[in-house]
Amino acid sequence: MDYTRTIEDTFYIMFTTRDFATGAPFTLASGTGVVYEDASAAEITAGVSIAADFDSKTGLNVTTIAATAANGYEVGKTYHLVLSVGTVNSVSVVGEVIGHFQLVANDVATAVDAIQAKTDSLTFTQAGHVDANIQRVNDVTVTGDGGATPWGA
Repeated sequence: MDYTRTIEDTFYIMFTTRDFATGAPFTLASGTGVVYEDASAAEITAGVSIAADFDSKTGLNVTTIAATAANGYEVGKTYHLVLSVGTVNSVSVVGEVIGHFQLVANDVATAVDAIQAKTDSLTFTQAGHVDANIQRVNDVTVTGDGGATPWGA
C-alpha cells in the first residue's frame, strides 16, 4: 500500500502477519523494520519501531515512523518499509515489505525552499521579470543580463 505523508511528521502503518501454514493471523516475534530510500541499499533505522499484536489483536502490527530530516528523510523521495528482523510461527519474515510512502513538504514555505534550491541560477527581481542565464521563459528568449527578445525574433 502506498502513502503520501508530510516531512517532519510521525505517522503509522498497520500490517497483518499470518501463519504460513494456515493463513490465520499470527504474532510477529521480535519484529524490527528498516526503511530504504528509493533504490538505495542504505537503511534508515532512526525513528522506526514496530509494535506486535496491536490492541491485543493477534497478528495486527503497527509501525511508527518519525519521518524527520534529522532521521534522514527528504521531501520528494519514495521510501520502502521492510522487516529486517522477525519471525511468524518460527518462520523468518526478514525482507517482507510492509509498505511504501512518499514525503511532501509540510507547508508552502518548505515547498518554496525546495524549489529555490533546485533553481539557484534564477534570480527573480520582481513579479513577472526574471534575470537569469536561461534560454526561454513564456516564449521569450532571456539572456544572462536580464535582457529579453521575443521568441523566434
